[in-house]
Amino acid sequence: MVQGVLESLKLSYQKKLIRKLLFEGESASIASILEFWNSVNIKDCIYMISEAWESVPQLTLRRSWPKLLPEFSNIFNMLPGFENFWIKEITDWLNCDMEDAGFQFLNDEEIITEVRHSPKEEGEDEGENNSQVKISNNDAFECFSKILAWLEQEQSDSSELLL
Repeated sequence: MVQGVLESLKLSYQKKLIRKLLFEGESASIASILEFWNSVNIKDCIYMISEAWESVPQLTLRRSWPKLLPEFSNIFNMLPGFENFWIKEITDWLNCDMEDAGFQFLNDEEIITEVRHSPKEEGEDEGENNSQVKISNNDAFECFSKILAWLEQEQSDSSELLL
């Protein structure tokens, strides 16, 4: 259904992974390559997937929507109150902010007025930095282990649970 999007994502991810191997690998020896693969962690993979997703062309994403619209129609029709929801309504809903750039063009005077009149909460910047809690590796591993145990206990497909 969305093979073009997934293919583009996978290719970009693989390029980033190989590029990381080439730039961070010390030599072309097998031992060096194995050391590299052992040093790649899940955090690195998540960041590479995120970067790969950002590099998927918008045109590829737009071309995938017509294939997904019938599926959206089926999902909406299962929701209470949306039994007669058609593809045209979904298309109109998805395109409702197509013309909106998501920001406003302001001149210098409007920017100054906006900054002067927007109330700044006291301690907004200071409180955010102090409130961050550092999570230990042991705590993260323990939570991850609990999630895996829970998923193994479930009878249904684990991919459906995560979505």
